[in-house]
Amino acid sequence: MASTMGRLTSSLDSGLDDDTTSKIFSQGLQRLSSEGIRHAAHYKEAELEYHRHLSMALVWEAEKLSRLKHFIDCEQQEQEDQTTRAFEEAALFARMVADRDAERASRDLELITSVQQEEVARVKQLNAELNKLDIFLPSDLLASDPNITDTHSTHSIDPHNFDQSPAGDCHEDELVE
Repeated sequence: MASTMGRLTSSLDSGLDDDTTSKIFSQGLQRLSSEGIRHAAHYKEAELEYHRHLSMALVWEAEKLSRLKHFIDCEQQEQEDQTTRAFEEAALFARMVADRDAERASRDLELITSVQQEEVARVKQLNAELNKLDIFLPSDLLASDPNITDTHSTHSIDPHNFDQSPAGDCHEDELVE
Protein backbone atom coordinates (compact mmCIF):
# COMPACT_ATOMS: atom_id res chain seq x y z
CA MET A 1 0.00 0.00 0.00
CA ALA A 2 1.21 3.45 -0.76
CA SER A 3 1.85 5.83 2.11
CA THR A 4 0.47 9.32 2.10
CA MET A 5 2.31 11.61 4.50
CA GLY A 6 2.35 8.96 7.23
CA ARG A 7 -0.96 7.25 6.56
CA LEU A 8 -1.57 4.08 4.63
CA THR A 9 -3.96 4.60 1.76
CA SER A 10 -6.11 1.82 3.13
CA SER A 11 -6.69 3.93 6.26
CA LEU A 12 -8.00 6.82 4.14
CA ASP A 13 -10.98 4.71 3.07
CA SER A 14 -10.92 6.41 -0.31
CA GLY A 15 -11.81 3.31 -2.28
CA LEU A 16 -9.08 4.17 -4.80
CA ASP A 17 -6.39 1.79 -6.01
CA ASP A 18 -2.69 2.28 -5.22
CA ASP A 19 -1.80 3.83 -8.60
CA THR A 20 -4.52 6.46 -8.33
CA THR A 21 -3.55 7.26 -4.75
CA SER A 22 0.15 7.64 -5.68
CA LYS A 23 -0.77 9.93 -8.56
CA ILE A 24 -2.86 12.14 -6.26
CA PHE A 25 -0.02 12.27 -3.71
CA SER A 26 2.56 13.26 -6.37
CA GLN A 27 0.30 15.96 -7.72
CA GLY A 28 -0.21 17.29 -4.19
CA LEU A 29 3.53 17.53 -3.66
CA GLN A 30 4.00 19.35 -7.00
CA ARG A 31 1.56 22.03 -5.91
CA LEU A 32 3.52 22.74 -2.72
CA SER A 33 6.00 25.57 -2.57
CA SER A 34 9.63 24.73 -1.82
CA GLU A 35 9.02 25.91 1.75
CA GLY A 36 5.97 23.62 2.03
CA ILE A 37 8.03 20.66 0.77
CA ARG A 38 10.75 21.51 3.30
CA HIS A 39 8.16 21.55 6.14
CA ALA A 40 6.68 18.25 4.92
CA ALA A 41 10.18 16.74 4.84
CA HIS A 42 10.91 18.01 8.37
CA TYR A 43 7.63 16.57 9.55
CA LYS A 44 8.42 13.19 7.94
CA GLU A 45 11.91 13.26 9.51
CA ALA A 46 10.39 13.91 12.98
CA GLU A 47 7.84 11.17 12.44
CA LEU A 48 10.61 8.76 11.37
CA GLU A 49 12.70 9.58 14.47
CA TYR A 50 9.66 9.24 16.69
CA HIS A 51 8.92 5.75 15.39
CA ARG A 52 12.60 4.80 15.47
CA HIS A 53 12.82 5.84 19.14
CA LEU A 54 9.47 4.25 19.96
CA SER A 55 10.65 1.02 18.34
CA MET A 56 13.88 1.17 20.34
CA ALA A 57 11.98 1.97 23.55
CA LEU A 58 9.72 -1.03 22.94
CA VAL A 59 12.77 -3.24 22.38
CA TRP A 60 14.18 -2.07 25.73
CA GLU A 61 10.78 -2.50 27.39
CA ALA A 62 10.71 -6.11 26.16
CA GLU A 63 14.30 -6.60 27.37
CA LYS A 64 13.41 -5.08 30.75
CA LEU A 65 10.41 -7.40 31.15
CA SER A 66 12.47 -10.41 30.07
CA ARG A 67 15.14 -9.59 32.67
CA LEU A 68 12.46 -9.03 35.31
CA LYS A 69 10.96 -12.44 34.55
CA HIS A 70 14.39 -14.10 34.85
CA PHE A 71 15.00 -12.30 38.16
CA ILE A 72 11.61 -13.33 39.58
CA ASP A 73 12.07 -16.95 38.43
CA CYS A 74 15.57 -17.07 39.94
CA GLU A 75 14.40 -15.51 43.22
CA GLN A 76 11.44 -17.87 43.45
CA GLN A 77 13.72 -20.89 42.84
CA GLU A 78 16.12 -19.62 45.52
CA GLN A 79 13.24 -19.23 48.00
CA GLU A 80 12.02 -22.75 47.19
CA ASP A 81 15.55 -24.12 47.68
CA GLN A 82 15.91 -22.30 51.00
CA THR A 83 12.54 -23.60 52.16
CA THR A 84 13.47 -27.16 51.18
CA ARG A 85 16.80 -26.83 52.99
CA ALA A 86 15.05 -25.43 56.08
CA PHE A 87 12.63 -28.37 56.20
CA GLU A 88 15.47 -30.85 55.70
CA GLU A 89 17.50 -29.21 58.48
CA ALA A 90 14.48 -29.19 60.80
CA ALA A 91 13.87 -32.88 60.13
CA LEU A 92 17.56 -33.65 60.73
CA PHE A 93 17.50 -31.67 63.99
CA ALA A 94 14.37 -33.52 65.11
CA ARG A 95 16.09 -36.85 64.37
CA MET A 96 19.15 -35.66 66.34
CA VAL A 97 17.00 -34.77 69.36
CA ALA A 98 14.56 -37.66 69.27
CA ASP A 99 14.94 -41.25 68.18
CA ARG A 100 11.68 -41.25 66.22
CA ASP A 101 9.48 -38.99 64.14
CA ALA A 102 5.95 -37.85 65.03
CA GLU A 103 4.24 -40.66 63.12
CA ARG A 104 6.33 -43.35 64.83
CA ALA A 105 5.88 -41.67 68.22
CA SER A 106 2.09 -41.73 67.69
CA ARG A 107 2.16 -45.43 66.80
CA ASP A 108 4.38 -46.15 69.82
CA LEU A 109 2.05 -44.16 72.09
CA GLU A 110 -0.95 -46.15 70.85
CA LEU A 111 0.93 -49.40 71.47
CA ILE A 112 2.07 -48.36 74.96
CA THR A 113 -1.45 -47.19 75.85
CA SER A 114 -2.87 -50.51 74.69
CA VAL A 115 -0.26 -52.50 76.64
CA GLN A 116 -0.84 -50.31 79.72
CA GLN A 117 -4.59 -50.96 79.55
CA GLU A 118 -3.92 -54.70 79.30
CA GLU A 119 -1.64 -54.44 82.33
CA VAL A 120 -4.31 -52.57 84.32
CA ALA A 121 -6.72 -55.40 83.57
CA ARG A 122 -4.08 -57.98 84.54
CA VAL A 123 -3.33 -56.16 87.83
CA LYS A 124 -7.04 -56.06 88.65
CA GLN A 125 -7.30 -59.77 87.93
CA LEU A 126 -4.24 -60.58 90.07
CA ASN A 127 -5.51 -58.41 92.94
CA ALA A 128 -8.83 -60.25 92.83
CA GLU A 129 -7.02 -63.59 92.88
CA LEU A 130 -4.83 -62.43 95.77
CA ASN A 131 -7.89 -61.29 97.70
CA LYS A 132 -9.37 -64.77 97.28
CA LEU A 133 -6.12 -66.27 98.60
CA ASP A 134 -6.09 -63.93 101.63
CA ILE A 135 -9.00 -65.77 103.16
CA PHE A 136 -6.87 -68.91 103.30
CA LEU A 137 -3.87 -67.25 104.97
CA PRO A 138 -3.78 -67.04 108.74
CA SER A 139 -4.20 -63.48 109.95
CA ASP A 140 -1.08 -63.63 112.15
CA LEU A 141 1.03 -64.47 109.02
CA LEU A 142 -0.29 -61.43 107.21
CA ALA A 143 0.55 -59.14 110.15
CA SER A 144 4.11 -60.48 110.58
CA ASP A 145 5.27 -60.37 106.93
CA PRO A 146 5.64 -56.78 105.62
CA ASN A 147 5.98 -58.02 102.01
CA ILE A 148 2.53 -59.60 102.12
CA THR A 149 0.86 -56.59 103.72
CA ASP A 150 2.61 -54.25 101.28
CA THR A 151 0.89 -55.85 98.29
CA HIS A 152 -2.25 -53.89 99.11
CA SER A 153 -0.58 -50.62 100.11
CA THR A 154 -1.57 -47.34 98.56
CA HIS A 155 1.58 -45.84 97.00
CA SER A 156 0.86 -43.00 94.63
CA ILE A 157 3.39 -42.57 91.82
CA ASP A 158 3.65 -39.33 89.88
CA PRO A 159 4.87 -40.18 86.34
CA HIS A 160 6.31 -36.66 86.01
CA ASN A 161 8.42 -36.89 89.21
CA PHE A 162 11.59 -38.69 88.16
CA ASP A 163 13.00 -38.77 91.72
CA GLN A 164 10.23 -41.07 92.90
CA SER A 165 10.88 -44.81 92.81
CA PRO A 166 8.30 -46.73 90.75
CA ALA A 167 9.03 -49.93 92.71
CA GLY A 168 6.22 -51.47 94.75
CA ASP A 169 2.62 -52.22 94.02
CA CYS A 170 -0.18 -49.73 94.11
CA HIS A 171 -3.80 -50.37 94.85
CA GLU A 172 -6.00 -51.14 91.82
CA ASP A 173 -7.97 -47.92 92.37
CA GLU A 174 -4.78 -45.88 91.89
CA LEU A 175 -3.90 -47.30 88.46
CA VAL A 176 -4.05 -44.74 85.69
CA GLU A 177 -6.35 -45.75 82.87
